[in-house]
Amino acid sequence: VLVTDTQSYYLDRKIGRLDSKNAELYHYSRVWVKLFLDNELSEGYRVTGDRYKIPSLVRPVNYQKLLRKHNPSVGAISGKRWWQQSSHSTGSTVDVSFEGLSQPGFDWLQKRLAELLAQGKIIVKQESCQEHFHIMVLPSYK
Repeated sequence: VLVTDTQSYYLDRKIGRLDSKNAELYHYSRVWVKLFLDNELSEGYRVTGDRYKIPSLVRPVNYQKLLRKHNPSVGAISGKRWWQQSSHSTGSTVDVSFEGLSQPGFDWLQKRLAELLAQGKIIVKQESCQEHFHIMVLPSYK
């Protein structure tokens, strides 16, 4: 499904920049990812007043390779083996930036992600060098 800006989150304008003719294609996710964004980030906004930035949604394998070549420091993996491939290509992964969040906004998000991880609804990694949470939303989130 198409993901667009809301009151509680917005898409980074750099999404799809390496494929500008097709940039809107990178604004899609699985239905359960959109549900996650709408439910969780709306609650975060309600509680803290912070609006969350989404720097990445779906990224096909070819785009992942472009990203890695263009900027090796972003950590975009693109190997041939399954464990060297990004979960972004599944449409089930979203990055939520913590750059510029207030401390309460960061704390709320970190705590909520830990709760969802414990419930088996997401897989999450905090990526400090990129200042975002890399979140794979599992279909069980529905």
